[in-house]
Amino acid sequence: MCIIIHIRRCIIMQTNIVIDDKLIEEAMKITGIKTKEEIVNIALLLSKCCLFPCLD
Repeated sequence: MCIIIHIRRCIIMQTNIVIDDKLIEEAMKITGIKTKEEIVNIALLLSKCCLFPCLD
C-alpha cells in the first residue's frame, strides 16, 4: 500500500510590487475585501487554480 502525504509549507515574504491602484480599488469594491494584500493573495490563488489546475 502506498500512502502519499502532502505537506504544504507556508512561506511569507514581503515584497514591493507596482499595481494599478484603480484596478485594486475596483476589485476591493466588487469583492468587499478590505486590504490590497488580500486582493493580491486571492488573485494569485485564482490564477493558480484557473491557469494551472494540474499543478495542485
